[in-house]
Amino acid sequence: MVGSLHLGQALREFNSTVIVSKRARCTSACVYAFLGGAVRHVAGGQVGVHRFRPEAEQTDHDFPTVLVQRATEILMTYVTEMGADPDLIKLAMSISPPSIHFSTPKNCADFA
Repeated sequence: MVGSLHLGQALREFNSTVIVSKRARCTSACVYAFLGGAVRHVAGGQVGVHRFRPEAEQTDHDFPTVLVQRATEILMTYVTEMGADPDLIKLAMSISPPSIHFSTPKNCADFA
């Protein structure tokens, strides 16, 4: 997750346009990098979110509450700074991995 935030910040710094093209998927941490684009466009691809989990873990049951709270705060701040809807984090936190919630074309405005 941290790497995707750094990539997103770099994309923003360079005023990049980011596109999820037809038949492409941007899921999980990719979404946070995508949000860094100064211009974001979903052109027929899929964008999906889920709750984060410890690296290389199959479940998130033992993730300490204090870390979940801090990571959520960091994500909320980042998403807001990137001009996206902070409710995106609430949505992501409601989806247990490995499930993924894919946005409909109408809801992709949350990312654009």
